[in-house]
Amino acid sequence: MSVRSLVCLAASGMVSIPPLANASSPFGDLEIVELTHPLDGDFPFIPVPGVTFPFALAPIATIDAHGVAANRWIIHEHIGTQIDAPNHFARNGASLDMLAATDLIVPLAVIDFRERAARDVDAALEVTDIHAWEAKHGRIPERAAVVLYTGWDARIKDAAAYINSDEQHVKHFPGIGVEAASWLIQRRNIWGVGVDTLSFDPGRDNEYKTHKEVLGAGKWAIEAVANLQSVPPVGATLFIGAPKVRNATGGPVRLIALRPKSPAFDFERLRGVWNNPAPERVVRSDGAVVYSSKRFTFDEENWRIEFTVSEDPEGRSRLFSGDFQGPYFIDDYVPLVQAYRGRFLFSVRRVTAYQPGLIKALDAAKCGQGKWIAGEAKDLDESGCPLLRIHPRASCKGEFDLINLGPDDLYLGARPADGDLCTVERRPQRLSAARLKRE
Repeated sequence: MSVRSLVCLAASGMVSIPPLANASSPFGDLEIVELTHPLDGDFPFIPVPGVTFPFALAPIATIDAHGVAANRWIIHEHIGTQIDAPNHFARNGASLDMLAATDLIVPLAVIDFRERAARDVDAALEVTDIHAWEAKHGRIPERAAVVLYTGWDARIKDAAAYINSDEQHVKHFPGIGVEAASWLIQRRNIWGVGVDTLSFDPGRDNEYKTHKEVLGAGKWAIEAVANLQSVPPVGATLFIGAPKVRNATGGPVRLIALRPKSPAFDFERLRGVWNNPAPERVVRSDGAVVYSSKRFTFDEENWRIEFTVSEDPEGRSRLFSGDFQGPYFIDDYVPLVQAYRGRFLFSVRRVTAYQPGLIKALDAAKCGQGKWIAGEAKDLDESGCPLLRIHPRASCKGEFDLINLGPDDLYLGARPADGDLCTVERRPQRLSAARLKRE
């Protein structure tokens, strides 16, 4: 990444880069990835009246009064980014201190479950999902930790949204189905499972069937994992810094992964012109089908997209075309989706409309200054145009996106239905299937 990009990104506060390796990492070609949420009094926990309670920290000595600082922790075992030992649910299971150090340094396999979880908050990992993952990434390593990435960690600062209880106090968040857990134990001999949610059982399962299956088999589980997008689906090693407390059923952990170093982004290879070989079929929110042709140009500092939206794949019946331009920046690598985070700013957003019906609608929506004329470009950068899903500059100075650069092809992120990529939270979760080829 160029110095210019780093300075601009840091100054703008547009990105939050997860902590990775120090420049002087002792691990050579590996990077350190933090997978732990900070623990404080606001951290969510499973509410059990009269049993569980929030974490609290209170001073027992201060520098001013005692010359030394120390705190008392008020805590229960199952809060924060944490581990469940077998004895948490198995009567004669091993306690936390009985887990060998070799049990806590394991290969990491991450199953990206975000798409399913976004569609169904009660979704559970199934054996078919594991088969699909292995078809893409290979067999799950022996004695691995299989961790489910649902995207739920984005809710961690809002305890109500993270727990997601309904009026009947039933929790709703995704998890690992009992059949999938049993299959992983019997067929892949895993060491343990993990999730980025509050519990590795789906939230609505108050019988904790998956807990009983996993912990009853002598395995461990980790919950409330952070930052899983920063590790690859396979190839990283997980370190579980578990406290060695005699007879403990679990406890907060410092979770760390080592991943292969990220490849450097090849700006030189990006430069040039890219277009989609065939128009992309797009289903609009009203059910209508349109076809989009795109042409991207990148130089050292700036990007440009020239696009046309038509009613037919041959482009004979054009609806509108656009010309957007501005500076761009490439941020950190996201191993889980094998793409870089990018930021594409706007300095020019011009749109040309062609059909009388659309022109009438644009005039009625008061998009841009003055009347629309067929075939005449209009600048929409400042005012935007909700009808065309173009936000005003005041609320959208650019778009957060993903970018994957191959030898002769380029992929960007899958756009959401409303087309809004104006904030970090709206950045695509996966790459689009639409392929751009070098011109």
